Amino acid sequence: KKNNQEYFLHQPMEPEGFPKINPGKAAILLNMPQKKIKKIVSKNLKNIYGAVGINNHMGSAFTQNRKKMEELLKLVKQKDLIFVDSLTSNKSVAYKTAVSMGIPAARNEIFLDNKDNLEYILKRFSILKERIKKNGKYIAIGHIHKKNLPVAFSKIIPEFEKEGITFLTISEYIKDERIIS
Repeated sequence: KKNNQEYFLHQPMEPEGFPKINPGKAAILLNMPQKKIKKIVSKNLKNIYGAVGINNHMGSAFTQNRKKMEELLKLVKQKDLIFVDSLTSNKSVAYKTAVSMGIPAARNEIFLDNKDNLEYILKRFSILKERIKKNGKYIAIGHIHKKNLPVAFSKIIPEFEKEGITFLTISEYIKDERIIS
């Protein structure tokens, strides 16, 4: 926020394999009533005041459940936020549900930093660049707490700019999509 950057609440959600795989205490779970989901997400949003949207951390089981996604997305819509489906499951209904509810939404297409290793992240940026050249645009997710992501960005931005590739925030991307459509 200090650097005037757009950011999201990376909301933990129930993964497949829960409870063996633990998404953390700030997670929303399939067995929670809507009231509790709203309370947890509202508290998480207050903790990172100024977020422009929400995307899911883990959440593969949660994002496959249309009813639970509708409960979460009612809050997203009420707070006039964007929703990005991190696409942690190819069975996710999150993006389609958000769109059907009239919520500005997008879908992740590549994770940049599943490993906090500079070579790995640079390779992911290379894959991203090839996909952009092929498809014209692409959405990628990176995590603010990864120490090598900013280093990779400082190396990649000039390279991408030389090739005419511009980085957009999700808000800019969605606005651009609406203009084109």
